[in-house]
Amino acid sequence: MTDSRGYIEVNSLITAVSHQPAIWDARDPSYMDRLKRSHAWERVCQEMTEEWDDLHAKTKDRRLKDLQTRWRSLKDCYRRELQQQRKAEKSGGPTVKRKTYLYFRQLHFLKPVLEARRQVWKQKSSDWQVWFYFLFFASCPLLRSFVGRLPASLTQNL
Repeated sequence: MTDSRGYIEVNSLITAVSHQPAIWDARDPSYMDRLKRSHAWERVCQEMTEEWDDLHAKTKDRRLKDLQTRWRSLKDCYRRELQQQRKAEKSGGPTVKRKTYLYFRQLHFLKPVLEARRQVWKQKSSDWQVWFYFLFFASCPLLRSFVGRLPASLTQNL
């Protein structure tokens, strides 16, 4: 809940947003529909703010922006924590004792979505490499002959 000074109860916000996949789940069909996403945020605001329907329009807009900003911050912190954990696992070196992000467990429902986005990004970067090769190497005979003389280990991803 939020009080009159705008304090946001983070656990309540996480719970409210988690029940609205149109806000956070890109795999959800309603995610791409701005109107449905707007309605989802409206439901979050109603749940988070006492007497939401009685508030003035400017106050509602300000409260909505505050909740959206806080949500974005929470999501970004969770994403960074996931990246740090992946990096620590990948390095294989001794683990440094550090505290995990305070809301890591509550935000764990985001992991499949963030992992899916990561896979899409990897695919897009691979597609970009293919296009780069086609546009800059395959279209120029001189460069194509140069690439043909490179060891196979250097050109296998092209």
